[in-house]
Amino acid sequence: MLKKYILIFYFMSAVFCKCQKPFKTCRVDDSECQRKEAEKTLAHFVIGNKGCKIPPIIPMVVPKVEIDGPGLSLKFNEMKVYGLERGKYKDIRINPKEKTIYVQVLIDNGSLIGPYHLKGNLGPIVIDGQDNANITAINVLFNWTATYEVKEKHGKQYGNIIDSNIVFDMDLVIFQFDNVVTGNDQLSQATNKALNADWRSVVVELAPGVGKIISSIFKLGLGNIMEYIPLDEIFTV
Repeated sequence: MLKKYILIFYFMSAVFCKCQKPFKTCRVDDSECQRKEAEKTLAHFVIGNKGCKIPPIIPMVVPKVEIDGPGLSLKFNEMKVYGLERGKYKDIRINPKEKTIYVQVLIDNGSLIGPYHLKGNLGPIVIDGQDNANITAINVLFNWTATYEVKEKHGKQYGNIIDSNIVFDMDLVIFQFDNVVTGNDQLSQATNKALNADWRSVVVELAPGVGKIISSIFKLGLGNIMEYIPLDEIFTV
């Protein structure tokens, strides 16, 4: 009897740990179908999916972050990314001949929150503070591109992303770095005000590092789907 229950347990584990396909297959030239199915997939994966090895995205937790710009460095001991579930897919294009992917996503309100250490110079402002931070971006438009290779497993073809890049822009960024001037609330408020007045300069400093983080999140989501679901079940030519 015990052996029977053990077999049932392993069978159920195999079923529930498999990467279940939450979308319908689209023609590769049907961007509208891909866009709609991508939004369904995002809604399906908000709580994560063990079978596809996709963690929960409300919020997405990034254990350690280090961003080094020309004049500023920003570190998070544990960064929480909020707003990924609000993503609206504007365009998706897959080119199986060139093995390239293009995804455009708009997030109307997203935040990076966690304990931080910000250090460096922004013009005449000297900064060296650490406490809790909230960086909120409004209407961020991400343009993510990737190249992939095809790998064969068990007689089926799967994708493996080998390179990716991201470009993004937004309408506004609001910075709140608590205690950014250690022990001086008045100067901390003044410094946050100055950072927000010149938010685009701060974004230019931090954008390459932030871009790598967001690009890796895109890669984690789509890359794992391509790794565990055969390509002919994702799109048809």
